[in-house]
Amino acid sequence: RVEPCGLMVRDVTYLHFHREFEIGVCLSGEGMLFHGDTEQVFGKGDVQLIYPYMGHIHKTDDPDRCRWIWVYIDAEKLLSELGVADFTKINSLVRKTSRLSGIIDSERFPALCDKLRDFVQRCAEGYADREHMALDFYGVLLSAADVQPKDCEQSESLAPMTVLDPALRRIARDMETGESTSVEALARLCSMSVSGFRRKFSEIMGASPKVYIQACRIRRAKQLLREGKTSSLHIALAVGYKDISGFNRSFAESTGETPSAYRKRHV
Repeated sequence: RVEPCGLMVRDVTYLHFHREFEIGVCLSGEGMLFHGDTEQVFGKGDVQLIYPYMGHIHKTDDPDRCRWIWVYIDAEKLLSELGVADFTKINSLVRKTSRLSGIIDSERFPALCDKLRDFVQRCAEGYADREHMALDFYGVLLSAADVQPKDCEQSESLAPMTVLDPALRRIARDMETGESTSVEALARLCSMSVSGFRRKFSEIMGASPKVYIQACRIRRAKQLLREGKTSSLHIALAVGYKDISGFNRSFAESTGETPSAYRKRHV
């Protein structure tokens, strides 16, 4: 999928990751990408390649000018359409190049940056068929392998992140449906005890499950408020709150303003 998007200043955001590759081009503005244990400055024209299960956060102080376009690629699903059945070599290639994850240095790797920009552009325009898209994406992986320093160790951060994937997918679904899954149920989805789940979640995501879910609700509420099409009560219910007073209180605590004030500033 392709998503053009701006970055919101002071969004209540915590470390997150995706099962898919996240390929992006900064169209305007500047900010910081917090990626694992590193911080990278980005600006107009910069390209990023975020590997699956790599935790990251984007931040900017100028949300009105900072815009990106992102493409999300489920590698196995896409490449299976080329007839790939054994992903041993593909996964080895991903692990080999995963140290490149983040903002790609355009001076060191100009050809890779050009290939990533071209891929995002073609995705935005729409491929004639999935086979050509899959071939171009495989070309991206091969280009990354070509520039990867031979003595660079592969990332070991991919596997630990996968343990939370069922819970994070359920949380994301809840943000769309207005449902509210308990921490106990999230722990069961990940085949973990509640205490073990809370500990692992906080260790990986940098926040407790409760705080993270609260942050996701506020982020989703901001999106709906900016659209300006529905009432605050409807938004409150849509993101999992049981009443408007609880939503108003949480929103004000997180953002420093009421939902109506936020909507007025952004619509």
